[in-house]
Amino acid sequence: VHSESVGVALALDLQKRPASNELSSEILADSFSALQKFCEDARELGVTGSPAGVATAVFRRASNGEAYITRVASELRLRLSVVDQVLEARLGYLTAKAAVSRGNQII
Repeated sequence: VHSESVGVALALDLQKRPASNELSSEILADSFSALQKFCEDARELGVTGSPAGVATAVFRRASNGEAYITRVASELRLRLSVVDQVLEARLGYLTAKAAVSRGNQII
């Protein structure tokens, strides 16, 4: 199992623009680059088919979130599904549980 993470401060960026509720073009470019690298890594590891992922709270709130997800699907062939708060919480719990079972410390 391959595991990798890249920090992109989407929620913090969104908080900076409460009037427009938009993610900045800079943070979206950073996010796009990270997703592009993940897609490339997946292909190099032999993953076939179209990769998929989840988009959480920031994309539920951002006024330009849906347009970004559409762009990602079109350009990267990466299907992102915007999940509701309940599923987001469940996925967070299961991720933490899996990390602990592998011996990773979560702080």
